Amino acid sequence: MVQVMETWLLADRDTLRSYFGAPFRQNALRQWPNLEDVSRRDVLDALRRATAGCPRPYAKGAVSFELLERVDPARVQAECPHAKALLDFLRTL
Repeated sequence: MVQVMETWLLADRDTLRSYFGAPFRQNALRQWPNLEDVSRRDVLDALRRATAGCPRPYAKGAVSFELLERVDPARVQAECPHAKALLDFLRTL
């Protein structure tokens, strides 16, 4: 199960790159074999390192919700099986 909502952001690196622009350091984000198993600390640290040089670095709150609005649900559910289960359930309501 996902450890922190920001895990879903890591599933859509194209959106991160687009949002943060040229200073975004994608190489600061590892390629984890199972994204949902990555610890909260590692996810937040990776986002902090990847956006350290950006004019508006990652911060929980305003930036996180703006990004959550933009991520591609198809990419999130492809990388995060529990997100897919959640989205499938929500679609039945």
